[in-house]
Amino acid sequence: MNVVSRIVKMFKSLLMLAIGVVILVFAKDDVGYLISCIITGAYITLQGLQKIVFYLTSARHMVGGEKTLINGFILTDLGLLSFLVLLEKPVLGVLYLIGIYLFTGVLDILRAFEMKKNESKRWIIKFLMGLFVIGVAVICFVFGDVKEVIYLVLGIAWIVSAAEGIITTFTKSAVDYIPEV
Repeated sequence: MNVVSRIVKMFKSLLMLAIGVVILVFAKDDVGYLISCIITGAYITLQGLQKIVFYLTSARHMVGGEKTLINGFILTDLGLLSFLVLLEKPVLGVLYLIGIYLFTGVLDILRAFEMKKNESKRWIIKFLMGLFVIGVAVICFVFGDVKEVIYLVLGIAWIVSAAEGIITTFTKSAVDYIPEV
């Protein structure tokens, strides 16, 4: 990871930390739900737009760059959909967030196994984050009718994700050398 990537990742992590704190501060009010809806939708939409711009600027020339474009469209669609669903009906919003967390957790676990297969030393962090995210989804499902618990869990999830981002920002990147044939 180069210096610019580290700065961007640190900025995103600090933003996620601030989002988690804001959600925890406003957890008592219905304002917390509105803030979490807007922030979640905006964050997912911006991640999708970032992937689309990355594809248009450089990933289209890379092997497998089409996956970046497809991921960008999916994330942008999910982000815009989250604005509509989360703001329309709170019950659907909670179910939607549970689905996103389950999907993300399963993807993190699958990525962790892929990293382990490639002999990466950081697979355990990705695996634990996947388990944590699935745990967040289960807690949100069990306590879906108690708003304060949902806000508390979502705020903590944002903070833990931010901490993971900060930790990975400061870890050394592995350099893989491809032998010439």
